[in-house]
Amino acid sequence: DRWRRTSGIHKVRKPGALAAVRELWTVRDQIARSRDIAPGRILPDSAIVAAAMADPKTVEELTALPIFGGHKQRRSAKVWLAALEAARTNPDPPDTAEPQNGPPPAARWSKRKPEAAARLEAARSALAEVAARVNVPTENLVSPELVRRLCWDWKETADTTGAVATFLRDGGARSWQRELAVPALARALGTAAGTSAGTA
Repeated sequence: DRWRRTSGIHKVRKPGALAAVRELWTVRDQIARSRDIAPGRILPDSAIVAAAMADPKTVEELTALPIFGGHKQRRSAKVWLAALEAARTNPDPPDTAEPQNGPPPAARWSKRKPEAAARLEAARSALAEVAARVNVPTENLVSPELVRRLCWDWKETADTTGAVATFLRDGGARSWQRELAVPALARALGTAAGTSAGTA
């Protein structure tokens, strides 16, 4: 479940609040897809977590929260309140136990899977260069979690570019994100593979 990758979700303990995160994340994702812009520019993860934990029930309560009081978010207040109400009335809140199906923390990679650590270092460097060139925050260019999964799960293939493009598309990256990130990531993975082969 991609909504479980929301930054700061570890602070959310109750099923009802997790349902709010899920609903707000889903609505934000739908809006972002329709406008073809990064979800974080619609509503930051920190705002989703804050709203889920505070559970505001009126426009006044919602706009009293950080970020939601801004002009842009005030215009969308009813959209976010509707999402929170949908979460409260959902008879099937999510399980509080997060499925352990992702890669371990990156700090452990160098010992557990050094080749993945090399891929991640190369990928982060390549994305930082692209982000600086187009003046977009790296985390908006492509989800850091998606990059970690790509680098951890990566298997060598004859069509690196095609494999990266498919992975990002399946992971929810938008067309403009893939256009910018795929060439850089493909080169980074190739560079990391060459480095690993040279040190093996």
